[in-house]
Amino acid sequence: MFLTPRQSQHRIVVDTVRRINELRGEQKITLVDMIGQSGMCVEPFAGNRGASFSLMCSKHRQE
Repeated sequence: MFLTPRQSQHRIVVDTVRRINELRGEQKITLVDMIGQSGMCVEPFAGNRGASFSLMCSKHRQE
């Protein structure tokens, strides 16, 4: 399990596990990764954190 504050760091971990698995043969490391909703959002308000992002995202989806 790992937690990273930045998507770039998250990507490094995922890529590293994939490279390790290429070398390990049959004993592979299982990886399940998640990115927060604001990290996947392409809208300009995605930089907002907490409740403000949730409210803006909810309103945007409704519209």
